Amino acid sequence: MSTSFETHHEAHLAEHDRDCRDLEGKVDGLGNLRLILAVSAILLLLAPLALRRGEPWWALIPVGFLFLWLGVQQDRRERALGAARAAKAYHERDLARPRERWRELSDDGADLLELPKTPADLVALRAADLDLFGQASLFQLVNRARTPAGRRTLARWLSGSDGEPPPKDQLLERQGAVVELRDQRELREALSVAAETQSSSPLEDQRLLAWAESPHSLPRPGLLGLLALLMPILTCMSILLGAVAILPREALLAVFTIHAVVLLATRSMAAERIDALVSPERTLPRYADLVAVVESAEMSSELGRKIRQRLSAEGRPASEQIQALGRLVEKLDYRLNLFFALTIGPLILWDLNLALRAEAWRSSAGSCLRDWLDALGELEALASLGALMEERPGMSMPELDDDAGVFDASGLFHPLIDRSVVVANDLSLGGPSSVLLLSGSNMSGKSTLLRSIGVAYTLALAGGPVPAKSLRLSRAIVVSSVRVVDSLARGASHFYAELERLKLTLDLARTHRERVVYLLDEILHGTNSRERFIGAVAAVSRLSEYGALGVVTTHDLSLTRVEKILPAGRVSNEHFGDEVAGRELAFDYRLRSGPVRSSNALSLMRAMGIEVDLEAASRLDPG
Repeated sequence: MSTSFETHHEAHLAEHDRDCRDLEGKVDGLGNLRLILAVSAILLLLAPLALRRGEPWWALIPVGFLFLWLGVQQDRRERALGAARAAKAYHERDLARPRERWRELSDDGADLLELPKTPADLVALRAADLDLFGQASLFQLVNRARTPAGRRTLARWLSGSDGEPPPKDQLLERQGAVVELRDQRELREALSVAAETQSSSPLEDQRLLAWAESPHSLPRPGLLGLLALLMPILTCMSILLGAVAILPREALLAVFTIHAVVLLATRSMAAERIDALVSPERTLPRYADLVAVVESAEMSSELGRKIRQRLSAEGRPASEQIQALGRLVEKLDYRLNLFFALTIGPLILWDLNLALRAEAWRSSAGSCLRDWLDALGELEALASLGALMEERPGMSMPELDDDAGVFDASGLFHPLIDRSVVVANDLSLGGPSSVLLLSGSNMSGKSTLLRSIGVAYTLALAGGPVPAKSLRLSRAIVVSSVRVVDSLARGASHFYAELERLKLTLDLARTHRERVVYLLDEILHGTNSRERFIGAVAAVSRLSEYGALGVVTTHDLSLTRVEKILPAGRVSNEHFGDEVAGRELAFDYRLRSGPVRSSNALSLMRAMGIEVDLEAASRLDPG
């Protein structure tokens, strides 16, 4: 952990905490003053009744104006308080990560976790194997995004739901932006605060986009626009002329009739279009603030410049256009005033004019809105990876190799394990068609190393830093079989579920050849030793023929002999060891060359308090 990182957040947290206390006091004080004025107004209303005089009522005028002015001041302080609380929450979250309290953060991405729809659902199966979403997941550690688009973008990058690995030039662009954002603390904070100040949900975003991209438009907008402009003017002038007896009553009635016909003919059509904007009312100000933050940011990376360029349409900044739509949406609230809704609104054809202005906005900028939100989401995802890189200086940006089957790591570790206890290992896989047989006793660290490799690929293919001092790797499709479970619903046993995973691995390797990396934990451990050996040899041989690169773990010592069966150089053996002292087991989680020489299942049973008669067991052992 970087000391400057923690010091920075501690200082700003203390500053925003003071701001919150100060603003809370001011908001409460203004609220109390308004309460006093409200009580005073009631007394002024009652005083004439007691005094039988009307003069005190005149005092209500300055009291009313003062009450409204204090309301405006209180609203400003409340908005400032919301921003201060958002900034405080941002620094609290970023301090939780280096202090290993990130598992307590509320956003773990569980809503983004999809259960496997089929036995061949590679993305969902891999996400479950590698703990990408949910409690104590990679998403929970990495994510700083606050908008639905930002969370979706980061989830898509981590899960690899696009299928194919991103092109190398795209990943290099992301890496450049991540490194740039690593050093831009103020920009990351501004993004988070602007996004959190006003909340919205994915459903609100969907409704906003559905409206913006809807193909429906008002019929004959030119004629409707002319009516919306001229009819209120004609009606108001007629009322004035009728009031001074210049316009005959019959003519005034005719104007009213025409106005009523126009109002009734356009009412439902206009209401249908403006009602669709009710839900996004809270969403728009937040996005306007977010876009304004990005527009004012100085970004020199190629991807950063591209994102800024996307936030415009017809030469106008996106923030201005979203603010214009936001102001339009705010005017929908006028209809909530009963007096306005029954008098002024119908008179000036309010709904029709709003609908026309909304249609004009949609026709000019509606098609750009989705790309604007996607651009914001992309920047939030990049900022999340940049913050991770600053907060965890032990992570590094990987080198992307053009050759297939490259994985060469120095100091590889698992980022979800506390840094005070995690153990790093050097690991180099042998290239296309190579397989590393990783043996070791129970709890020695085999599955953790598999997940470390998978997470390293996950972060590298997202464009972010990897959990290693250095890492050179090829872009590849990662397929894993780590967390295999049976299914009562499908009637699939554990062994059958494992075979489904193995078939998925073989199918992908046959199709994508050298571009596949497979991670198989305890291969075929659901069957007896003899059939496990035969099946494992067949599977590993076929995967090697296809050119896939992989790691296979086992605690079955017989499987380590696969090295002697496959062609020379294709299989390498490494292992994790353990030490037994009495009833205590100790693991150092250090990777060693060669196969493991012993197992610890019986020792582990004894360590757990399950008594085992080793002498009697040895007499029963046929071997």
